[in-house]
Amino acid sequence: MRLEESTVIWLIGLISTDGQVLNQQQQNGVSFRLFSVEEDWLQTIQNSLNVITIKSTFHKPSKTSKILYLNNPYKICMLFDKYNCKSFCNPRKWKLIKEAIDFYKSSNYYSKRETKKWIKYEKDVIKNNYKIKTDKEIGKILNRKISQIKSMRQRMKLLKRENK
Repeated sequence: MRLEESTVIWLIGLISTDGQVLNQQQQNGVSFRLFSVEEDWLQTIQNSLNVITIKSTFHKPSKTSKILYLNNPYKICMLFDKYNCKSFCNPRKWKLIKEAIDFYKSSNYYSKRETKKWIKYEKDVIKNNYKIKTDKEIGKILNRKISQIKSMRQRMKLLKRENK
């Protein structure tokens, strides 16, 4: 058994017993948290996950409670699917994870389009239209999200004036 596989199976067991799977309705995905009263234990978990490039964020809401938030639930779900972790997981929690896996697979959640670099044509369309069209209209032309258009426009220092 490879290190990645054994760590992923270990993680699903931890989530089953000491973790929480939260359904993220707005994103049709999930998020993961691990709980412990022992900070050292969560630090050990965090270090083990770093080895397989799963990043996490440590949070101490009180003196007795400690939480480890697992970042990039998409990657975690895909690893759970890759190593067929269903048999190692609490059925209630697996149901949420499986729904997220199915969503991620069916929707091309991380499509190549989202990671594609901006080409000169796209920047020119923004530059030539930002004063006369909305970000939504430019987004339709370029098949990009409104937030992507706005972000690129701001990076290009093309700011819109607010009409009052």
